[in-house]
Amino acid sequence: MEKYVIRKKDRIPVSCVREITPDSKGIVIAVHGFSSSKERATYRLLLESMPEYGFGAVAFDLPGHGTEES
Repeated sequence: MEKYVIRKKDRIPVSCVREITPDSKGIVIAVHGFSSSKERATYRLLLESMPEYGFGAVAFDLPGHGTEES
């Protein structure tokens, strides 16, 4: 699982994690609900299991959530 940061147009950072292989046939984008983060077990399980089915997965923290700079 790779952690990375993207920056919105206003330069605000958005913390992300991804599990994508070169042969992924698609990518699942996981968006968490209220008071959650990309670090929750549910999202980790999703990211870890998607490659088994041929898909990559990306999860990111919404503003004010998570433990990193987002």
